[in-house]
Amino acid sequence: MIRPRTEFMGFISDFVFGLLGDSVVADLGKDDLAEFDCSLRVIAGRHKGLGGGWHDGQASVYPGGLDFEASFHAKAGVRTALRTSPPPISVTVSAVATARQRQPNNAETRNVKADSQIVELTTETATLQWAVPTKKLKAALERVQSSWSSEAPSA
Repeated sequence: MIRPRTEFMGFISDFVFGLLGDSVVADLGKDDLAEFDCSLRVIAGRHKGLGGGWHDGQASVYPGGLDFEASFHAKAGVRTALRTSPPPISVTVSAVATARQRQPNNAETRNVKADSQIVELTTETATLQWAVPTKKLKAALERVQSSWSSEAPSA
């Protein structure tokens, strides 16, 4: 009588740990900067898809830039099921002003995660502020700037 219950419990534990194990193994091979939450806003100039207010979403960082997918937040009376997500916004970065890196101020923490650092990004047409989780900032900046160090100066 005890044996069928033991086999059943073994089946359940194999099933549960099998699912968890697969996700842990999948996470081990995942690029840490493949996609992470952040916020962007324009502070000077213009950038297609962005305005002066903070836009939160997810970024995928690559050498020389990032692709940003803005999150959709339902406003009063708008049904999220009927709204399609906006297309990703491509940001080609020409400079990063790390000297002006800072934490969000009290007013910004309503729109930006408090554990973020804000840095300025310069593009061809605008200056942006990019709020990045502190744990991701160093790696994200290294990746964005990595294409610049490999470029040879033109003669």
